[in-house]
Amino acid sequence: MRMWIDSNTKRYVPVDEDLVIGIVVDKRTEDYRLDVRGPSYGVLSALSFEGATKRNKPKLEIGSLVYCRVSNSYRDAESELSCLSLTYKKGWMTGQAVFGELEGGHMIETSIG
Repeated sequence: MRMWIDSNTKRYVPVDEDLVIGIVVDKRTEDYRLDVRGPSYGVLSALSFEGATKRNKPKLEIGSLVYCRVSNSYRDAESELSCLSLTYKKGWMTGQAVFGELEGGHMIETSIG
């Protein structure tokens, strides 16, 4: 059963399998916190990239933009994010992965209302 509520909040609420662009706001030993412009930050594990290992994982800096998917969303907690594709298996180091850090270009923030 699927349910939704229409409201006038005009604020993004993460849902499982959404594709999002997040901004790295904090980096810890094993994960990153990303601002996905939702009610709370999302958490992205450093091992949630195709082919990443404890010795060989992306090194994202604060302010980096990351294209990822919402793997688990929670109403009152941080969503879990992932850069693992369910269908496309190219490693993050090849530069051919679907998800990962976005380099070059510009990000423009716009209103949805």
